[in-house]
Amino acid sequence: MKPRSLSFLLSLLLCASFASAQRIHKAEQGLDSTRIELKERIDQAKQRFDSNRINPKGSFLITAGAGIFDGTDFIRFWGGRSYGWRYQPSQLITYYAGASYFVGNSIALGLNFAAEPLEGKLYSGLANHGSVSGQQIGTYRSGIYTVAASFSLFFLKQCYVMFYGSLEGGYSYETVHYNFDQPYYNHSSTAPVTQESSGHYNLQVSPCCFRFGGMVAALVELGFGYKGLLNLGLSCRF
Repeated sequence: MKPRSLSFLLSLLLCASFASAQRIHKAEQGLDSTRIELKERIDQAKQRFDSNRINPKGSFLITAGAGIFDGTDFIRFWGGRSYGWRYQPSQLITYYAGASYFVGNSIALGLNFAAEPLEGKLYSGLANHGSVSGQQIGTYRSGIYTVAASFSLFFLKQCYVMFYGSLEGGYSYETVHYNFDQPYYNHSSTAPVTQESSGHYNLQVSPCCFRFGGMVAALVELGFGYKGLLNLGLSCRF
């Protein structure tokens, strides 16, 4: 190969290498700028998240709301029986109110009160999965009143969103008034049964709870116990 041709080929190779190096350098610069921009956006989002985080220690929460299908309803509707008759409630709503105090930024202790007015029909015989068999033998009215202490653990504490779980334990007292179509006698009484009173320990486990809003907010709680499976309410923090 002639020296002139060899020089020409070497020049082409050098030019191609230089152009390739420039393209690689520009690509690296583009990646660096993308990394920097992405990092800046992440830092900005983190700053916004941190600025919205609240430290509620020392504040109070006042709550009020209603729940549906509590533990007592579940037992009576699916399998509860007293003296051989079946309860068939016409409504399944529990009303509650309470107050909590943040002893730490993530822990709140409180006291709650709940009331569930019940009324419905009484049927003789057994029932299978809530479907009543037997004849109606009367009606009833009942009131279940619960006082419970609460422990709440907050996992997310933003200005307008809180995510937490709670555990509550207390005592329930119930009074029941019966109105039978025919006088009913149990094995230990000489007078017709018209009313009963009883009490039992109770609890509420709510692992998935949300609070949406600022000082005044909406509550959505999912759990099981004396309040219900689904609880909706309002909350005020001060």
